[in-house]
Amino acid sequence: LEFKGVPILPIPYISFPLSEKRKSGLLPPSIGIDNVNGVEYDQPYYWNIAPNRDATLHAALMAKRGVNVGGEFRYLEPDYNGTVRAELMPSDSLRERMRWSYGLQHTGSVPSPIGALGLNLNLHRVSDDNYWRDFTTRGTGRTDALTQRLLPSDASLSWGRSDMSLSLRTLKWQTLQDVSAPIVPPYDRPPQLHWRYAPSSLAGGLDV
Repeated sequence: LEFKGVPILPIPYISFPLSEKRKSGLLPPSIGIDNVNGVEYDQPYYWNIAPNRDATLHAALMAKRGVNVGGEFRYLEPDYNGTVRAELMPSDSLRERMRWSYGLQHTGSVPSPIGALGLNLNLHRVSDDNYWRDFTTRGTGRTDALTQRLLPSDASLSWGRSDMSLSLRTLKWQTLQDVSAPIVPPYDRPPQLHWRYAPSSLAGGLDV
């Protein structure tokens, strides 16, 4: 651009989609201040990958802690869907250590020659016991799972065909302890195998 023959810089502008179609670009930032983290600036970016996939990336600067980066990826297919989240602070100046968290949720089934195979995942883990206290609202999804003190890692695989079904499941908890208010960890579920046979019709018109 020029003004009276003198080059000038273009004026930045913000554009918005005029329809229901999603659009990649910067989202409004979050700015906050408190007596623990100090001034915090969080800038998210939305990436419209495909009609059935998208991602939200963000970078945050906490004056007293350091830099925190993270993101969320979502996918939606005819037979399965899920969400993946992750956060990383390479060096927390207050705790003097690396901080991280991740979460994965997946639900779906896949047809096969031997019957439908289903896979369900609900995984959540954080780096340390103080994560729930220090980052009560961290994460692009702002999920409650990362602010709780009991974080599950639950996985199950199932199969069904005709009158029979088979499932394999395991569940393990991460318990975030507080010295001033300890809690009793729940029981983990070691690999559990479950088989069910339920015929819909028997001879003589009997049902089971």
